[in-house]
Amino acid sequence: MAVEFSRYVDGTAAASSTTAAVDLSACSAGDLALLLISRLADVNPSSVPAGWTLAEKFALYFSSWLYYKVLEEDDIGTVTWTWAASKPTMATAAAYTGHDADTPIEDSVQGVFAQGDGDTIDCGSLATDQLLLVAFGACYSNSVLAVNALGGWTERRDRWDTGPDRLHLIADTNGGWGGGACAPDFTLTASYASYRDGCLVAIKAAGGPTPPASTAIMTTNRGIW
Repeated sequence: MAVEFSRYVDGTAAASSTTAAVDLSACSAGDLALLLISRLADVNPSSVPAGWTLAEKFALYFSSWLYYKVLEEDDIGTVTWTWAASKPTMATAAAYTGHDADTPIEDSVQGVFAQGDGDTIDCGSLATDQLLLVAFGACYSNSVLAVNALGGWTERRDRWDTGPDRLHLIADTNGGWGGGACAPDFTLTASYASYRDGCLVAIKAAGGPTPPASTAIMTTNRGIW
């Protein structure tokens, strides 16, 4: 069965908040939800919704967490992470279908955290025969940013918000990865992102990856064309 993108959901975007919340009412039980949270503080949440698994975390002054869960009926609504202290906070989710119900994530990896003005989001490198990989990125900047298109990748959410002064990126291979090492570097429209981090996730397809009937993809070690 092919893994397919269902929807993105924008959650909290606040200059100061003790919570990161996302309303998953438009999703369905059985969907695989991946949820990116970034905060300007290196403190883990004091409360995490039941059943959510932490896939990747950057624990620095600018911190990001990527959680996932195969949604149940009780998750269809607002899910909330809580911290003791109020900090700039942003949360964005994406939902997928066609994944393995028991082991939805085959593998994940972090990129290299970058500090100081720059325009590159490193999402790491992952070798897999799964066809759909999802890249996540988070940036902090005092100026508006966007992400440039990258060949072979479909941007599902390129979200900037002036409340927390940050950008969230969600992009995937749209079922077209040809196997081997995948290592996308996304570039920003300007080089003034003070903090940048990224990660890469391979979603395990139900029944194993099923290539499209006719697919011609040439791969390099830095992306897909």
